[in-house]
Amino acid sequence: MEKNKNMYQKKWGFLDKKPFQPGNIIETVEDMDVWMGDNPYIIAENRINEGSIEDTILEFVELFWSVEPDYRLLSVVLQMNLAKKVYKENIFVKASYKNKIEVPKIKEIQMTLDPDTEYIQTFELILYEMPDITILNEKVKRLSQELEFKKDNNTLKLMVSGKVLIISN
Repeated sequence: MEKNKNMYQKKWGFLDKKPFQPGNIIETVEDMDVWMGDNPYIIAENRINEGSIEDTILEFVELFWSVEPDYRLLSVVLQMNLAKKVYKENIFVKASYKNKIEVPKIKEIQMTLDPDTEYIQTFELILYEMPDITILNEKVKRLSQELEFKKDNNTLKLMVSGKVLIISN
């Protein structure tokens, strides 16, 4: 367990107090403070060193999730995953951008990692109830034409440049 903690701490720059566990339930700011070792905005700012920043996806995440602890977790996790695997550069969230949509609270977050690369292989958010897909698509189209929601039974998929973020209830 100590080895896992050191690995994630070095690779992701957080998880100072508790090793990453898939399926952790994060519901309050206090939960996040225990789970993360540093403020995610500080972590993000420290990663800006190239001057070339792609922030569309994480601006969307900030718009979409109304509960701050959920947003804070997503901002850090997606930042590393998409920056390294998709854009090969840093992604930064504008901390001043305010959420305009009310979305049901996240019930659970589940992730699995690729055993070879240690990058996130699947990322699933389980909600208490499903949001309105029409409203979501209207909102995300203002951010980028590359973002689109598709609904399949009780699963909502966010398509982002070949990557899929799965949201279900």
